[in-house]
Amino acid sequence: MTSADQTLTFLMLGEAVVDLISTGIVTSLEDANSFQRFPGGEVANLSMNLARLGHSTALGACVGADGFGRYLKNQLKQAGVDAAYLQTCSAAPTTLISVARQTETPDFIIYRGADRFFQLTAELQAAVSRCQAVHTSAGSLANDPCRSTIVSLLETASQQGKLISLDPNYHPRIWPDRSDFLAFLKDLYSLITVTKPSLDDSQRIFGPNLQPREHLEAFLNLGPEVVLLTMGRQGVLVGTSTGEYYQLQAN
Repeated sequence: MTSADQTLTFLMLGEAVVDLISTGIVTSLEDANSFQRFPGGEVANLSMNLARLGHSTALGACVGADGFGRYLKNQLKQAGVDAAYLQTCSAAPTTLISVARQTETPDFIIYRGADRFFQLTAELQAAVSRCQAVHTSAGSLANDPCRSTIVSLLETASQQGKLISLDPNYHPRIWPDRSDFLAFLKDLYSLITVTKPSLDDSQRIFGPNLQPREHLEAFLNLGPEVVLLTMGRQGVLVGTSTGEYYQLQAN
């Protein structure tokens, strides 16, 4: 049986990058002298974690025709991810993110490359039809043509009644115009079933002066059915469009 014949639990879209993380804890990238290579990107990392847990998972994304791109493909395959939808682009190198390891929010620089060039294909449309759920992230949606590709696939998934999840991992270094991002988010959330913002994400999107419950309700007002607001040591606040709320404590 080929991958095109198999039923997928998860189809993951976007954000396959290489993270270069400082080997020591430093105050900023200015002080980092050495780095270690890791597969990165919220979507790619979640893909690998789901596959390791035994779920049938495929990743649609784009990497460069270079050593870093081959490294990512090998890492995905070793984790059990179906990499049949991982595209290779010669127009740009694999996207790199250099990160300063810190105890708080890390300092980072994104060298945006091939991930932007993720293209819509008939094979991806077919993969949507045979999956149970589709996931993407705001980081994947910052640039075209990748943005248009993913939105088109989410629209197809919504029409077919699939569960659709979004990590709204907003950062102004990725999407400098916050008002533009928020306007895009308002349209996008009509397609989303479940969303998982962090409190840091929400403060960057809606401002720092809201309480956690208000942050959660701000996301619910955009239209998803379920919001899971992660708050670090404070646990997770869960809210639904039907008015149910839960507090999950961190272990």
